[in-house]
Parts: sequence; structure tokens; C-alpha cells
Amino acid sequence: MIGLLARHGRAHARVIGRRVGLNPAIAALTRALSAQEAEPCSDTQTSGSAVEAEVRHRLRLIMRAANSQHAPAQQDSHPPLPAANEAARTLRAAAFSGEQGALETALSTVLGISNNAAREITGFPTYGELIVALKALDIGEAEAFLLSAAVFPGLFTQRSAISFFLERYNALSPVVARQRLSDWRSGLSCPGQTPQPAAISK
Repeated sequence: MIGLLARHGRAHARVIGRRVGLNPAIAALTRALSAQEAEPCSDTQTSGSAVEAEVRHRLRLIMRAANSQHAPAQQDSHPPLPAANEAARTLRAAAFSGEQGALETALSTVLGISNNAAREITGFPTYGELIVALKALDIGEAEAFLLSAAVFPGLFTQRSAISFFLERYNALSPVVARQRLSDWRSGLSCPGQTPQPAAISK
């Protein structure tokens, strides 16, 4: 509607002005444009053109403001995540270093989360929270299994457990994983908490 007024001015102002429930700003502008139509062309043509130009300018400002208000907001203001291969190398080196707490420190660094949150991931009874972190980093299934087996070796004593892991990891949506990680980084939740429905919707 604003676009029609900005392009066509008085030609559409009277028609739009008859509508019920107009935005007050748009209603005022349609009245201003319609009023110019009744002015004598001999004496007010110049002033009328100036007023119409001003009205159109105001319309364009309203349109720009509306567009900026509807622009999608940035979901995560934290630093970007490292590349998948870089993150995998860092986590693999920490997992097999033999140093206590090395993996937690590495997880904290590459994920941008607190050390406590990283300890919740590795201290969880299963690899459920770890695969969320690995999927959010876009790490491949083979590397994800290697890291998960290093942290939870007792969960992979049977071949069927490996197959189940791969099915579960591949079924996990990267979008869901990144949203979970964003909540961890922002402090809206922490590893081990049941995510809210909005965070797991596709």
C-alpha cells in the first residue's frame, strides 16, 4: 500500500483513503495527497508539486524504516565457529593427549562455551550431548565416532552400538545442533538440560 502511494501519489490516494482500519500515518498521507487534487492548478501547481514530493519522501522513509524492522536479526552474536577440519584436529589431539581436562579445555575453546559446560558434555552418561557439539561443528561421522569412542569407550563394546551411533548422528539435524549450541553459548540452557520445543523444531 505504501509502495502504491509512493509510486502513483494522488491517483491512488483517494481509493486507499476509503479503506477502513488504515494505519494512522498512511491515513494522514492519503488525506494530504487527496487535498492537493482540489487545489486550483493556476495558482498552486508549483506548491502542490512540492508538497507531493515531500509526501513521497516521507513515504520512502516509512518504507525504509519498515524494511529495517523486518530484517532478520542475527541469531548468534558470538565469534564464528572454527572450520570442521580444524576443530576435529584440535579435539582429536586433546582427546588422545592423555592430559586430564585437555578435551574439556579444547571443547570450551572451539565451541565458545564455559569450562563447566564442556565438563557437562564429557560427564554426561551417554554421548548424547557430545554429538550435538560435533554436529554443530559440522564434523563428519567417522571423526565424530572416533572422538565419541575415545570419550565413552564402554558404550561401543558391540558392533550394533556402532551402527546405532552412526544412525543417530546422521539423523541429528545440523540446524537443531547449532541452535542447541547457540543456547549453550548464550546461557539460555546448558548441556544435559532438556531443550525447549522451540529449540528442537525444524
